[in-house]
Amino acid sequence: MTGHLTTTGIRQVIGQRGSILAAVATVALIGSALVVLVLSYREAVAAHDFVARARERDTLVQRAEKYYWRDREAMNEYLLTRSPGILREIEALDRCSGRRPRSSGRKASTRPLELSFGVR
Repeated sequence: MTGHLTTTGIRQVIGQRGSILAAVATVALIGSALVVLVLSYREAVAAHDFVARARERDTLVQRAEKYYWRDREAMNEYLLTRSPGILREIEALDRCSGRRPRSSGRKASTRPLELSFGVR
């Protein structure tokens, strides 16, 4: 009887192999799920970064448009009224927007530029 397998012996061998096979399949399934999770997370982070940069650009564009139109409105008002207060407002807007007066190596005149052209 040593060379023959009994039904009980076959069940034990299949049972052990089946348990090992089930454990290996479970570990493989969990591993593949983790890989999919990590790849999905990376895509989500990349999408979030893209949206954050787009919002930052939009905010910068809106701020630039706001300063541009405020500056333009103040300059138009100054051309109509020639008020020193409005000139100070234009200079303050220039400082806020980060613009600096262009220098050509000469001393800047304190006289408004449009007066140099004879505009009255």
